[in-house]
Amino acid sequence: MSAKKFYSLGLIGYPLEHSLSPKLHTAALADTNLDGEYKLYPIPADKYLEDRLSKILDEVKQGRIVGLNVTIPYKTTVITHLDGLTDTADQTGAVNTIFLDQNKLIGDNTDVSGFLKDLNNFFNSLPDESDPRCLEQRNALTLGSGGAARAVVYGLIRENWQVTLAARKVEKSNVIAHRVNQFLGGWAVKSIKLSVEEINSIQHPVHLLVNATSAGMWPDVNSSPWFNERDLPANALVYDLIYNPGVTRLVKLANQQNLYATSGLGMLVEQAALAFEKWTGKSPSTEFMRQSIEIEKRGSK
Repeated sequence: MSAKKFYSLGLIGYPLEHSLSPKLHTAALADTNLDGEYKLYPIPADKYLEDRLSKILDEVKQGRIVGLNVTIPYKTTVITHLDGLTDTADQTGAVNTIFLDQNKLIGDNTDVSGFLKDLNNFFNSLPDESDPRCLEQRNALTLGSGGAARAVVYGLIRENWQVTLAARKVEKSNVIAHRVNQFLGGWAVKSIKLSVEEINSIQHPVHLLVNATSAGMWPDVNSSPWFNERDLPANALVYDLIYNPGVTRLVKLANQQNLYATSGLGMLVEQAALAFEKWTGKSPSTEFMRQSIEIEKRGSK
């Protein structure tokens, strides 16, 4: 009788001490009755970075680690260490999930589908008159220029949104817009600088505002990607990818202006479940996974 497979899983990034991923994937292992563990592999961005990335990825190649997640700041850095990319990872230019396929290290991006699944859950919770999916033309304003912004932009374009991408370093948002437009053969993404003047120059209504920056993330909870309490776009829905804290300064601002808003906790759960399925072939209960971190939060001070 063969031994039961042990699923050694983990997360690379920096810093990682407040990651909820171990709780999520431990719950997924329990829900699917699989033996395994999920470990954190913090890798600082110092002169040893490339060596450390090579060593941890070799663990996957040798089968000692079944799969890895990737988070800030290595979603793009890790690509040069891989043998191939899924179409989604290739088109976004960002990786959050690594697995072995026929002895080749493959990078995937489950952030895209995870974001879209949770975004639709958000829309389903709204009154019918506030649901933007019935609009013939839907306009989104996305803030950020990192791996998360890449996933959001690509996902929205896939769902036929027109996207304006705003970043403080506009040269970085230009790269993302150019990449997505090049793949699409059109001009569905416009890149602008994240400034009051540029935001005010937007001529069309903004139906959805997505924060894909780290502004407001714990421990810097008093920061915001928006501008010193200025009004958010009128009637916009607000989706903040940050989930720690659960109510960010941006979400509070939206609530003060009577706008519907949500955090990125649902996206965190959905993308984790998709990555877990990629590694194990099993589909865990996202409700069970979510309960595992909500119980943890209620039990903490």
